[in-house]
Amino acid sequence: MLNNRSTRGALLCIFSACLWGFTGTVGQFLFQQMGISSKWLASNRMLAAGILLLIYIYWRRGKEIFDIWKNKKDAKDMLLFSLIGMLFMQYGYFLAIGHEGMKKSL
Repeated sequence: MLNNRSTRGALLCIFSACLWGFTGTVGQFLFQQMGISSKWLASNRMLAAGILLLIYIYWRRGKEIFDIWKNKKDAKDMLLFSLIGMLFMQYGYFLAIGHEGMKKSL
């Protein structure tokens, strides 16, 4: 049987997958009905998520959140992950959704 920590992890995984699917639906609505671009949505979504995460981590850990910038290798890895791993992935995701929505509306 799963222990409490494993159950919580599994539920969080299922919840996050549902939210990921929901963002695609919301993104398609914003593209088609509101005329928002995928570039705007991806960048603003990442900015808002980053600010919320920084606020939460600062609340939990205080000024430790800035320790990553003290080590050059860690700072470089964080910047590469942020740009290549997150921004381009998010932009590509919303670009594909926007493109698919445009095909359906034609």
